[in-house]
Amino acid sequence: MANEKNLIPQNQRTKNEQREIARKGGLQSGKVRAERKLLKEELKILLNEGNCQKKICLSLINKAIKGNIKAFEVIRDTIGENYKEVKSTEAVSTCVTIVDDINPFSELTVEELKKLIEENE
Repeated sequence: MANEKNLIPQNQRTKNEQREIARKGGLQSGKVRAERKLLKEELKILLNEGNCQKKICLSLINKAIKGNIKAFEVIRDTIGENYKEVKSTEAVSTCVTIVDDINPFSELTVEELKKLIEENE
């Protein structure tokens, strides 16, 4: 474990030591970027399968309705409403109006919506 006694300042290392440390950091950074890219690609593939996005949206809306502020903020931010630009009551009414206008579930029956919500709980 590192502590003040065994740390060596960069200016006390040779150029080769500094170069090797930087190289190791660069290699590790590349691995992490590759892992993040792979995760992002896998998530995109999974989101495009079936009605996964609808289930996520329903779950998020259901949580927001139950009072989860973070879920509300995610919905608000996703639809492009900035809390800093509007008062909270205006944001809620605007979000409801926008969600109604772009409702991806408008063609579903009440029974189908209830079934989707139950599946996500």
